[in-house]
Amino acid sequence: ATSDRRCYTVCPAGSYQATAVTATSDTVCRGCSAGTIGTGGAAACITCSAGAYVPANSTGSCSSFTCPAGTTDADSNSSTACVTCTPGSTGMYVPAGSTGPCSNFVCAAGTY
Repeated sequence: ATSDRRCYTVCPAGSYQATAVTATSDTVCRGCSAGTIGTGGAAACITCSAGAYVPANSTGSCSSFTCPAGTTDADSNSSTACVTCTPGSTGMYVPAGSTGPCSNFVCAAGTY
């Protein structure tokens, strides 16, 4: 059987449908911005929480972009890179998924 329907683009993972298909135009897809992930199709991009760095056009789960131990999401914004914390003479503990400035993770006097 034949159809008068046209084949239309399905937005790929890492993007979202910016403009829906019409009778005369195809779907318009746009890449998800940094700090978000996209499952594709008509779904909107999902904003990831602080404690991660998610580059633009990312796919998968937000948890796969968690800042690793020894780094922090200094500005609590998942669209900016994690910052490496360098321990001083007092020591430092920075677990994975940390947020805030490196100074928040300095060990108290008498500990390391």
